[in-house]
Amino acid sequence: MPISDFLQKGKAAELRGLRGPKEGKPGDGRTGLYHAEYFNELLAMEKSRCERSHSSLLLMLADLSPLEGPSERQKVAALMMRTLTHVTRETDIKGWHVGGVVLGTIFTRVPGPGKDRNVTVKRIVDKCYRSLETSCDLDRLSKLNISWHVYPEEFLETSSE
Repeated sequence: MPISDFLQKGKAAELRGLRGPKEGKPGDGRTGLYHAEYFNELLAMEKSRCERSHSSLLLMLADLSPLEGPSERQKVAALMMRTLTHVTRETDIKGWHVGGVVLGTIFTRVPGPGKDRNVTVKRIVDKCYRSLETSCDLDRLSKLNISWHVYPEEFLETSSE
């Protein structure tokens, strides 16, 4: 089913707060992640929401391309998502940013620019890294490139204070 069908039926808004897809929803059954097309549509919706509400979002991207083969990437993706389930909230969104290669997690409802946002972002990043380091195969994890992005981008310079 094309993404436009989900949007026309209001399914995107209905599903936005779920951790991952449920049966019959646009997701990868092996990893429990939204498909890239749907995930990126939700990312665009969340960015628009941030602009309206003057809040921010934090996006974690994990590039799995250094791992050998799709099977290995699927295993690591599933392991990472099970691990991150313990540090994500119901409003956070997990999916493929680039299908089968780059995982994305959108941490929603982050405060707008300022000290509160900086503290929140640091707390989320620290919790995710601690969880991954204690729960995942560190040899595999060390091969990944994990990056963090705060939206709106013009606020990035204040996130390092």
